[in-house]
Amino acid sequence: MGFLKKITKALSETANKSTKFGQFKFQEEGRAPITDSKGRVIVKVQKGSNIVLGVNKQDCSVQGARYLLGKPEADKDVESKSVRVRIQRDLNSRYADSISIETPKGDFVGWILKENSATAAKILEALTSEIQAMAPGLENLVFDVGAQVDGTYDEDQDDTGKSILFPDLTHIEIYLKNPAEFEIHSEEV
Repeated sequence: MGFLKKITKALSETANKSTKFGQFKFQEEGRAPITDSKGRVIVKVQKGSNIVLGVNKQDCSVQGARYLLGKPEADKDVESKSVRVRIQRDLNSRYADSISIETPKGDFVGWILKENSATAAKILEALTSEIQAMAPGLENLVFDVGAQVDGTYDEDQDDTGKSILFPDLTHIEIYLKNPAEFEIHSEEV
């Protein structure tokens, strides 16, 4: 059995283990699912070390890099910092399996590397299928996943000569658990 088929099978076999009695938290509580500022339903996927997806970060926004690296400190290296990011299919891309990445606030981070895109797309497809089987009609999903980042803040000067710290994101990878564990919580009241 191929790698992608194994992932799909494992996701299917464990989808209900993530929820009590085959329901998501928002269903158990009889409330609306939690959404982000763009109206997308947030699916929280547990971090693991089984599946590692590389990230093309070359177009990462400054705000995105600052979120990923945390509090600015000169000459301090950030190594293997755990953060949460959001991924989803990039429907505006010319590539069918393009997956975009952003911060929880919606700042752009990058895309899953081309060599990992087919795997990531298959995983999102399998998760979406399981979610729609458990909560029919639930659409417009974004997946909240774990990542690790490396980088630093470089000291620079602005136009007035004032010293500023500029984020330098050197590496980011997304980590997923296989078999997958995921949940959809209720909207805050």
